[in-house]
Amino acid sequence: MYRKNVLQIHTDLNQQSKLSEEHFAIWLNYFNTTIDENFSGPTAENMKTRALSIATVMKIKM
Repeated sequence: MYRKNVLQIHTDLNQQSKLSEEHFAIWLNYFNTTIDENFSGPTAENMKTRALSIATVMKIKM
C-alpha cells in the first residue's frame, strides 16, 4: 500500500510548475490504456473510475 500524501506531492509540484487540464488528461489516458492492455472486468473498470475520481479531486483542491 502506498503511504505518502499524494495530494501534497502534487500540490508541491503544482507550485513549481502549474499542472494543467492537459496534464491530467494525458495521465488518465496513459493510465486507462495500461489498464485496458493488461486487465479486464469489473475490477479494471473500478480502477479507471477511481483514477478519474482522484484526478478530479486533485484538480479541485489545487
